[in-house]
Amino acid sequence: MQNLGVGVYPARKKLPIAHYTEIGRIITRFAYIEMQLFHITYHVLGVNRKEGRLAVKQFRAGDQAMLIKELANLKGLKLNVDWAYLKKSLQELESYRDRLSHCIWIKHSKTKNPVLQDFSTSYHQNLPPGTKPKLTPLSTEVPLEVLKNIRISGDHISEELLKVESLVLTQIEP
Repeated sequence: MQNLGVGVYPARKKLPIAHYTEIGRIITRFAYIEMQLFHITYHVLGVNRKEGRLAVKQFRAGDQAMLIKELANLKGLKLNVDWAYLKKSLQELESYRDRLSHCIWIKHSKTKNPVLQDFSTSYHQNLPPGTKPKLTPLSTEVPLEVLKNIRISGDHISEELLKVESLVLTQIEP
């Protein structure tokens, strides 16, 4: 995503259909990934889904992966996962999902592509001293290709989690 800087621009009430489609896919895939993380956690703990839903607190996705890592270590499971990379990938995907879900789309004079305007302080880097995102929000151009890449990244994470779940299932006692 390309940063177009800060400023005030008119809201964009409609996006191209392809943007809506990819945003929906990203949000849906992330929900599936959250479910995968919970199921892996339940398997490692040796509880069923109902018990797990009652007993396991929902963490951010990266923290959930670290919980799985620690629980697997306690149980002596060998999962052969690059946990740092998985955590970083999950955090990045969750960040995109959050921004796509909660930020506003605007019409920016410098591009025909939809632009996402972010009022939060979570995603800003290298802002000029004294600049407050809530007062001068960041505007980021979001071409369709960027959304497709985010979705593909989510697909890869989901595939990795399927492998992790399979490893867990082969090592736990029935």
